[in-house]
Amino acid sequence: MTWPDRDPVALADTQLALDELRSRAADLTTRLSTDRVTESSPDGSVTVTLSLTGALIDLTLNHRACALGPTRLTATILQTTAAAQVRATHQVAAAVSPFAPEALHLITHHHPPHRPPPNPPNPPNPTSPSPFLLPS
Repeated sequence: MTWPDRDPVALADTQLALDELRSRAADLTTRLSTDRVTESSPDGSVTVTLSLTGALIDLTLNHRACALGPTRLTATILQTTAAAQVRATHQVAAAVSPFAPEALHLITHHHPPHRPPPNPPNPPNPTSPSPFLLPS
């Protein structure tokens, strides 16, 4: 049996494999630090952009967002952000899977595929009395 440190061809092959792995790891590091995920609510009133770590990069509210009212707008922002987080998780899993194939299964098992967020609840009726006002 020949050991790689004594066989110049085997040593060169090992060095090439290590260089390729190092290059792929550098590409992965760049991708994980620069890729973004953008998701919009079904009505288009809210758009969020996240890094692949889940950090909020941008939040855009269009003219329809103001008409939603605070309760529906909050729900829409949270649901849209959650959908973007699921997509980011799946992108990370896909990027990491060549290095650790079991990571893809583990992550996608705990984070099901992206589904559009459900419509947020209807806002409270503005003509009903506020629950925060005391009777006079």
